[in-house]
Amino acid sequence: MRRCTPEEAASQLHPQDTLALPIGPGQPMDLLDALGRRDDWKGLTVFTGLLSAPFALFKRPGVRLISCFYGPVERALREAGLPVDFVTGDFRRFERIAQRLAPRVVATAASPPDPDGWMSLSLHAGATVDLIARCGRDPDRLLVVEASRRLPR
Repeated sequence: MRRCTPEEAASQLHPQDTLALPIGPGQPMDLLDALGRRDDWKGLTVFTGLLSAPFALFKRPGVRLISCFYGPVERALREAGLPVDFVTGDFRRFERIAQRLAPRVVATAASPPDPDGWMSLSLHAGATVDLIARCGRDPDRLLVVEASRRLPR
C-alpha cells in the first residue's frame, strides 16, 4: 500500500483497461476527475451504476461506460450520444456482473483512516466488498481507495 495523489493513481491505469466502481456514494470522485483529465484512452471500460456526477471521463473518446443502475447521469450521457451500455441486474447481482467483466482495476471511496489505519466503506459497504477484497489480494490487479472526508465513518 502506498499513498498517492489522484493524478498518480490515475496514471496507473493503462490506456486500454477495465475499471470497476461501486454505485453512487462509493465512487471515488477525485480519481474520476483525474481520469477525465487524461486524453490517451484507447479502450477503457468502466463498470458502475448511479453515477454521482457527469464526469468528463465519460465524454472522452475511447471510454465506454457499462451501468447496472441507470440514473439521470447515465441517461444524459447516452442521450448525448456517448457509449453507455446498460446491464440488467439488481443490487445482489452487481458484484457478480462486475466479476464477469474481470476488471484489472477496482476503485472505491472510503472514510479517512482512523488512528489505527482502518477505513470504512461507509454508505456503500455492500455490493462490492468481496470484489474490493479480491482485487486487493491479487498482485496482478490494482486497488485504488480514495480517502474522502465526505463519507461518514
